[in-house]
Amino acid sequence: MPLREFVAGAENQLLTQAQLTVTSDWSRFNPLFIHGVSGIGKTHLLHCLLAAARQTYPRLSDIFVTGADYARAVAEAIDVDSLGELRENHCAADMIVIDGLHQIASKTAAQRELIRTLDYALQHDLQVIVASLRGLDEISELHPELVSRLSGGLVLPLAAPEAEARKAIVHRLAASQAITLGDHELQEIVRQPVVGVTTVTDLLSAINQRSCFDKLGESRTPQAARDNALTVKRIVKSAAKNFRMTVRDLVGSSRKRTAIRARAACVYLARTLLNLSFQKIGQQLGNRDHTTALHSFRRAELLIVEDPCFQRAVQEITKSLTDP
Repeated sequence: MPLREFVAGAENQLLTQAQLTVTSDWSRFNPLFIHGVSGIGKTHLLHCLLAAARQTYPRLSDIFVTGADYARAVAEAIDVDSLGELRENHCAADMIVIDGLHQIASKTAAQRELIRTLDYALQHDLQVIVASLRGLDEISELHPELVSRLSGGLVLPLAAPEAEARKAIVHRLAASQAITLGDHELQEIVRQPVVGVTTVTDLLSAINQRSCFDKLGESRTPQAARDNALTVKRIVKSAAKNFRMTVRDLVGSSRKRTAIRARAACVYLARTLLNLSFQKIGQQLGNRDHTTALHSFRRAELLIVEDPCFQRAVQEITKSLTDP
């Protein structure tokens, strides 16, 4: 999500403690465990905390990895007998951030290695931050020792943004997308209850949907508007054109950087503009599973924050889909 800082309302007051643990009060709460539903901003918060730590400690050595990649790295290290090297790499860092504890719930070796890392971290002031879709008591596959170590630090449940926080988030999201919202439109998105609009991703989806379909309906007959209805197929065609590649390559199995980025843009737009499930998006993008689509969406979220070229590409694709 294209925000430069995490917007926290009264519902997430504990975030001040999370910020302290990576800046002025280094390692006071270690480990830091953050959990909340998909789309609530966990990944963005992790990047904000990491950015704050880097600003406070310019020579910070850090590792940011998804739970799936952490488990894969451990498995590969075991296979090639290089676990010692992996451990040295982790121990040399000042901060390790793992995004997706739930992804290692069935990975025994990864859990054991994380327990070892946490023990080392507590002894040597290495800050560990872990995020998860579910709370520790909701992941039955976790080893009791891992649960014990993670619960021994600061456990931070992220709540969905309430009215004041939603208003601030909507203002920033709309500005970042060059979208102008009137007072009435703003209130329609922000007001509670709004069915299905509870997370930050939902808010971005609501903003883009309103802008997109308002533009689709401008200066057109009802039939013309229906003929130009937004679909995943149109998004894919526009993305392929923007990234200068064929539709076949975009939805195919190519692992080239351009194809990966184009798919991420398609998933992001299909999710935010059409509010489709990741399962349906994956099916329409080369029959991929929902996990792959979710991973692409998260990749796009990060790229929009960190890569101006990708952000511009998404804006250009959106404009091509909404301009008369």
